[in-house]
Amino acid sequence: MSNTTSSKTSSIILEQERDFGTKISACFTFIGATFRPFIKSVLFFVSPLAVLAGIFGGLYQSKAMDSLLSPTTGGGNTAGFGTNPFLAVMEAMNSKGIGITSPQYLLMLLFTVLGSLAMTILSFAAMRAYRANGEISVDSIWENFKQIFGKTLLTMIVNFVILMFLILIVSVFGGLFFGAIASTAGKIFMVIVLVIIIIVPLMYFGIVFSLSPAITAFEGKNPTESISRAFFLIKDKWWSTFGLLITLAIISSFMSYIFTIPAAIIPLLKGFGVISNSPMTNFLIILTTVFSMLGTFLLSALGHFGLGFQYFNLVERKEGTGLLQQINTIGTTLKPSEEEDEY
Repeated sequence: MSNTTSSKTSSIILEQERDFGTKISACFTFIGATFRPFIKSVLFFVSPLAVLAGIFGGLYQSKAMDSLLSPTTGGGNTAGFGTNPFLAVMEAMNSKGIGITSPQYLLMLLFTVLGSLAMTILSFAAMRAYRANGEISVDSIWENFKQIFGKTLLTMIVNFVILMFLILIVSVFGGLFFGAIASTAGKIFMVIVLVIIIIVPLMYFGIVFSLSPAITAFEGKNPTESISRAFFLIKDKWWSTFGLLITLAIISSFMSYIFTIPAAIIPLLKGFGVISNSPMTNFLIILTTVFSMLGTFLLSALGHFGLGFQYFNLVERKEGTGLLQQINTIGTTLKPSEEEDEY
């Protein structure tokens, strides 16, 4: 395994306070300083999942286009759905084997989720390795990945379960109130209220919980401790964390066009008959989908690095641990002869 390391010539201090713009620039600075070993780590440890997700995603797209273009393929049984067009379309797609229950779609979803989880942990592992040594290598990232994998994955699972439980509780009670309302206007009003009740807490807790995997990765805390600490750190800084994540998501989405446009063009050309329905066309669909998945996973690191820098920023503002470490090392890091040479 290659052991390429990042340069130490311009060390990045992770534990320091940063304003909004500095946190964004720090993400790109970190990517630039660790680019080669980080990309190699992604290729070694995450790309197999991206390739599998892309293959099954391409097979799903190809099958869907073949089914939709085939004049002999019948629609699904839409009886019993009344005037609900969405359910009718979903039933028709499922009857053709191209719905969300198709094996290709489910496998694509599985490997996409696994790849996303691995990418999150790998990004924090890279920051841990850099924090310890001022540089990273494929081996150091892998060592840190193994150390934080279990607890960080468990934290993300706990976050998901809690959020789904909150949605379920609100939906159940909302459904009961909805069923008790007789008037159409009342039902419309109830739907609006339910959407607000679900979305607002989901956004709030989602932003808070997004910080907990970073806490687990950098501090080694268990899921409940990490969630509790996330509430403490993010107090009075929820909006800045939200703004940072939204900004990085927008930047990533624009950059992702480089990867996603080819994956969208080929199926469209096939659908409009510009290119023939052939094995080579299906291969191109799979290839461009794999390329899109790889790019999407890579760009997701930008948001993970952003969360990492936000974590260090919040810890510094609340506790000043990085500053205390620097103060404690004054007079102990250099020998007298080295101090004379320095000045």
